[in-house]
Amino acid sequence: MRAKIRAAKSPTMLLRILTAGLLALAASIYLRRWTESKPTERIAMAACLCYVAALSYAALLIFRSTRGESVAPPAWHVQALLAPGWCLIFLGLSRSRRLGRWVAVSLVCCWVYLISSTYFAKLIPLYSGYPEPSVRLVRLLSWYGPSTNQAWNVLSLTAIMPAGFVLPLAAVVSMSAVGLAVAVSERA
Repeated sequence: MRAKIRAAKSPTMLLRILTAGLLALAASIYLRRWTESKPTERIAMAACLCYVAALSYAALLIFRSTRGESVAPPAWHVQALLAPGWCLIFLGLSRSRRLGRWVAVSLVCCWVYLISSTYFAKLIPLYSGYPEPSVRLVRLLSWYGPSTNQAWNVLSLTAIMPAGFVLPLAAVVSMSAVGLAVAVSERA
């Protein structure tokens, strides 16, 4: 029980809860302004709803065929909804003035944190042989310190390019995400 409470307090779980809450709020803002939508937008929404119905049917079939061991369809099936779904949600947020701007900026900041932490707290340590089963900030920062030559050698062996390229490219991705977030925040 304590492990579940500790897991619920983790930054990852808090980010999931925050993002899900912001996404639900953004969807409700979009649906509240549904009457302002254009015909092409309604077609995109109808297509998304049809795809959600198909995914629900697929989940039901998978649940039945695995006798309850699996509930969801494969993750790559859900990804087809990402582009039109996010476009519709941000379109609705652009129609809502203050609250929409706040929610849009918050969502963008969540995704900037997600992409940066994915590279620097998950992927790079994972492929560099990080010794701990879970990542703690203080240990991670000391691991990134000057005694990581062996880790960079491991990363160079497991990555498609040397570690000298991986780290700067990950930094460019993170800085670009921050730059895009600032640009979106100023335009919103």
